[in-house]
Amino acid sequence: MGLHPSLLRALLLHGYQTPTPIQRLAIPSLISSPPRDLVGMARTGSGKTLAYIVPLIQRLGGRHSSTFGARAVILVPTRELALQIVKVGKDLSRGWNKEGVSHAGDARDKRETSSYNLRWSLIVGGDNLNDQFNTIANNPDVIVATPGRLLHLVVEMNLDLRSAHYVVFDEADRLFEMGFAAALHEILLRLPSSRQTVLLSATLPETLVEFARAGLQEPKFVRLDSESKISPDLRLAFFSVKETEKGGCLLSLLRDVIKVPFADKSVKKKTSSKTLASHQTIVFTATKHHVEYLHNLLGTAGYAVSFIYGSLDQAARRLQMDAFRQALPWPRAEDLNRAGDRGWSIYRCSYSRNL
Repeated sequence: MGLHPSLLRALLLHGYQTPTPIQRLAIPSLISSPPRDLVGMARTGSGKTLAYIVPLIQRLGGRHSSTFGARAVILVPTRELALQIVKVGKDLSRGWNKEGVSHAGDARDKRETSSYNLRWSLIVGGDNLNDQFNTIANNPDVIVATPGRLLHLVVEMNLDLRSAHYVVFDEADRLFEMGFAAALHEILLRLPSSRQTVLLSATLPETLVEFARAGLQEPKFVRLDSESKISPDLRLAFFSVKETEKGGCLLSLLRDVIKVPFADKSVKKKTSSKTLASHQTIVFTATKHHVEYLHNLLGTAGYAVSFIYGSLDQAARRLQMDAFRQALPWPRAEDLNRAGDRGWSIYRCSYSRNL
């Protein structure tokens, strides 16, 4: 694909051996010269994030630029997706070597410090505004943001986005579904016309088509998995149960079907993180009240539960999501003082009326 040796090595070290179909089609097009816009359609979990992160790092040269102004902007619908993108970007861009691949034992230049790494800025709702002002003032190379908060900062700081020459709209259909259309159009007007634009989505609604026509210039269109948004690796089942029986149905699924291990003092042998990760379960619910109800229900039943909802404090959201990703313990409040001697598995709770 013509990737820089440092970038290729980083991909291999992180376990990326074979590119997915969307990556095979998108990456060569995005790193080609002259730059070309791209519209990609593929279901969730198809590898769309790497499909634009890899070309972004290569186009920015893998190094921080002293010239003021962000060189890339990535717009996403949710805070958790933004956190994930920043983590992936930092991992892949860390240790970039312009002259070639460095190895253990090689002599290192004193200038080869973290200050030369790409700077990533996370701009999302819920975080402290003053901290975000400082982040922008620190001259980031890449801004990963939710549209509403980014527009707020752009207006408050009179921020010039004309330095951005690589722009990504990730999960674009969700951006419009969540009511960010006005903010997106406003941000679009503040971006340079000479930018390279990437628009990625699982579907292509009519409003998104109109937006793409306004923001992209003769883009390459990549469409995969158009017949289904669902991965063939997923097994689907539907249960019609009475309202009063839903809690019991959920507990039965966890115990008898998924076989999620309990996490209480009656368990003599602690469960390993690997075993916990293989039983991770996500439950979606409608409101934070249902989240809290299921959190108490599953905790009383002996499961370790992590929860998250929109109005939860941002610091708490990060702790909950980090615990879930790493299959680490997240105790109930009353168990914080004795969490050290318990084995935990993590669940994210949300709601469905037709569980």
